[in-house]
Amino acid sequence: ASLPQDGFTFAFSWFPDSRHIVVSMPAHIGDPGNLWIADTVGKSLQRLTSTPSTQYLPAVSPDGKRILYQEIGSDLDIAKVTLTDGKVIRLIATDRDESMPAWAAHAGKFAYVTDRNGPPEIWMHDEDGSDRPLVTPADFAPSEINFFMNPTLSPSGDRVVYSVSQVGGKLLLYISSTSGGSPTRVTNSTSGAEIAGSLSPDGRQLAYYGVDGDKARLMRVRMSGQATPSQLRENIYSA
Repeated sequence: ASLPQDGFTFAFSWFPDSRHIVVSMPAHIGDPGNLWIADTVGKSLQRLTSTPSTQYLPAVSPDGKRILYQEIGSDLDIAKVTLTDGKVIRLIATDRDESMPAWAAHAGKFAYVTDRNGPPEIWMHDEDGSDRPLVTPADFAPSEINFFMNPTLSPSGDRVVYSVSQVGGKLLLYISSTSGGSPTRVTNSTSGAEIAGSLSPDGRQLAYYGVDGDKARLMRVRMSGQATPSQLRENIYSA
């Protein structure tokens, strides 16, 4: 009864008592699928593993004391390539994932998404080679965060705009100062999901996807915070 209602059946295996199962599922959307022990009669749900890799297709031994499973690992890193000689250099390489890097237009710094501390966070790689967090789940407390997506720095690197998925909520656009402070919604829209896109060269406007059901629209909004978006084109694609 405690398993989330995600519209599909998680991979599982029975224990010999014909009551308990071991199930592979993520704690939140975007997390790896770890192993949990669930009671098919009651609501008990006990976490068995907590790793950055996914444990999938569990199989309980006949005596119920061991579990076989398939492990799937992910290790995304951020690298740069020089256009003069094609040399590839790994800039950020940890045992966790670093993804979705985006340069500031007028500064040698970029933002990216990482789970190096466990939960998803947005970090900035500065011109001096240092790294620091910009946006973390604590900025949205008490709401829980599924994931952050598509961080984009302003031309000078003083602000970052991104999409955030909160548990039980929509995918929405937010903006944060890179010097700290509370996040602010980019739009005042009450419609569907907002997928972060591209800032104008002066950093004053953002083009993004607005998605309602299986329909997507190309939208534009000023970066003043809580602004009213305008539609540039409808029916960008349909699923």
